[in-house]
Amino acid sequence: MQRHLLGLAALAVVLGAAGCVKDPTSGLAGTPTRIVASYAKLLMTEGDTVRVTAELRDEQGAPLNIMPVASAPTPTVVDVVSQEQALPQPYLQFDVAGVAAGAGIIVLSYENLADTITVAVFPVVFDGAVTVQTGGQLDTVTIAAGSVVSFDPAATTVTIDGEPARMLTVTADAITALARNTGAVAAAKITIDNVVFLAGTSDETAIQSIDAEATPAIRGEANEPGNNARATATTVAVNGFAEGLISSSDVNDYFTFTLAAPATVSVEVSFDGDGADPDIDVRVLNAAGADQDWGMETGAQPEAGSGALAAGTYYVRVIWYDSGAATPPHYFKVTVTT
Repeated sequence: MQRHLLGLAALAVVLGAAGCVKDPTSGLAGTPTRIVASYAKLLMTEGDTVRVTAELRDEQGAPLNIMPVASAPTPTVVDVVSQEQALPQPYLQFDVAGVAAGAGIIVLSYENLADTITVAVFPVVFDGAVTVQTGGQLDTVTIAAGSVVSFDPAATTVTIDGEPARMLTVTADAITALARNTGAVAAAKITIDNVVFLAGTSDETAIQSIDAEATPAIRGEANEPGNNARATATTVAVNGFAEGLISSSDVNDYFTFTLAAPATVSVEVSFDGDGADPDIDVRVLNAAGADQDWGMETGAQPEAGSGALAAGTYYVRVIWYDSGAATPPHYFKVTVTT
């Protein structure tokens, strides 16, 4: 019995000692140990301003009635516009302004404490270069990447005044595309879709669309409706090619070439379309308009034929027959070779 009572007494001593254990952080109460901000990362557009708050807390997580200071090491990209205590609350409030597109940081500091807010500022205006090269029927638009925006070869597309351009090449640095508009545009609005912002950095992300240019003069099919008859046909060089568009509202396009001497000539008309290929018939005509019967009315892709021709002037007539499941207008290329 006595041994049992002694055991209980020993247990009581242990429990009493455990009840006196001190909170290890109690000595840090009231001492700032960390900075807590309302954002760890900001995504904003140049010209925008975002309100941010930050406070100092002690080890126990309690806010303190002292404030950190906000600074902008990258003021050319993002800057601190104003900062003040958010009375009566004990925290700092300040405004962050997106100055220019790019990646920047905001630093919060108090004595030996510091915290960083990363900021990505999206561009409003594309800073690359747009050039237009006049073609036989369609202009080629070249778009060079800018300092913060590049291209995705698998996803980037271009629209010109709301119509899709025919993408020729897409690399991270440059795009070439054909203007598929059905007419000339004096001040075209060029929009690039699905571009890459800050490629190769931790801030890399996709921008759904950005306007590249709204001023260049671009010809879709500049000779429309002028090349709808033999008298106003577009010239195509022998051993060269010309480009055009055709649809149910533009059912005839004429091209002309001249032979200085008799030759065996091949004519090919290739086209593209979304889904099934459109059905386009082709006829080669002499100067009087007589069909040479080369059998290019098959619906094949491409339509192609050849024959021996005397010296003189000839015409290639491209005829829209049916779009099928394809989406008009239809781009095509006429090639004449000897």
